[in-house]
Amino acid sequence: MNSIAPKPEKINIFCMYALRPLITGCFPVDERNLRFGEHALVLLDRDEFLRRIESSLNSQEIAFEANLVEYVDDEHTGKVGPFKKLRRFAYQSEWRLVCFDGPGEPRKIRIGSIRDISSILRSDEINKEIRIHYEPDT
Repeated sequence: MNSIAPKPEKINIFCMYALRPLITGCFPVDERNLRFGEHALVLLDRDEFLRRIESSLNSQEIAFEANLVEYVDDEHTGKVGPFKKLRRFAYQSEWRLVCFDGPGEPRKIRIGSIRDISSILRSDEINKEIRIHYEPDT
């Protein structure tokens, strides 16, 4: 997959919050994220969601890359790109799907219904409802 888009104006980026309880500041969900909407879609099966995305993109021969965003110092002067963002936005804890060589406008990717692997809740309830259970590695 590409790590640098040859034509930035032709990339499409889908972003979502990545709950990372072992990373300071990512759990519970930072309250500033609640301003993005009254409701949140919570994925219950990340691996299946990623499998559906990958299957759809591969069948359409769409070049893509998916990864967590790296947050760099606000004084950063080097290259950035679709997977780097200034540290002042680290509370957003983003995971991004970047599709390359797009039409230069919004792009729809159909992965089918995700009702079986997701749940919708009110944003202001998210930190009350999320439970983290760790299973030791075997």
